Amino acid sequence: MKISAFYNLEYIGDILMIRMEDEPVDYWSKKDDLCVLYNASDQILGYNVFQASHYFSHLTTGLVSLEAPFEEELNSLLERHDMEKITVDKAIDFKVGKVLSVADHPDSHHLHVCQVDIVDEVLSIVCGANNVEPGILVVVAQIGCVMPDGQEIKPSSLRGIDSQGMICSSRELNLKRNILPKGNILILDSHQYHVGDVFDIIEEGK
Repeated sequence: MKISAFYNLEYIGDILMIRMEDEPVDYWSKKDDLCVLYNASDQILGYNVFQASHYFSHLTTGLVSLEAPFEEELNSLLERHDMEKITVDKAIDFKVGKVLSVADHPDSHHLHVCQVDIVDEVLSIVCGANNVEPGILVVVAQIGCVMPDGQEIKPSSLRGIDSQGMICSSRELNLKRNILPKGNILILDSHQYHVGDVFDIIEEGK
């Protein structure tokens, strides 16, 4: 099952927010520290876990890694409340991409249509950054990636042009380094990164 998990002790408190479906919550039920979120069809959309640090051992600010032991700890909590265990699908990776070309958007003065190579495929991405140009290495959020703020990247159309993902800024990735002025994307060092590499935003953000 594809899920995302978000945690911010400073601003939200010791609460782990787990989402499996990106749709409005209609009602919820609370079982001790486990709050189960439902839609109107009684489908479980996710969980809020209070006092999360008591149940999960590797909580980081922003997106939480779904690698072991997350699944084991989540299922232990679910079993404790007689709920069905789940299998956590690996999250879709952020990739290092190379901007092959940049063209002006036909219906915008500030948007660009970029062709970005991530090895597996070449993505067409609409980008409004001031510093995007051919030849640079960038971080690409593919369709299905979950950003540190919990937003899932979905297929979109900007002024009539389809966009197959997003070229990310350091602010959007919640990185503590390389913070650039608003409107600029993160440009990666070609000696350190290679096209098609996975960009681990959790590890990079430490």
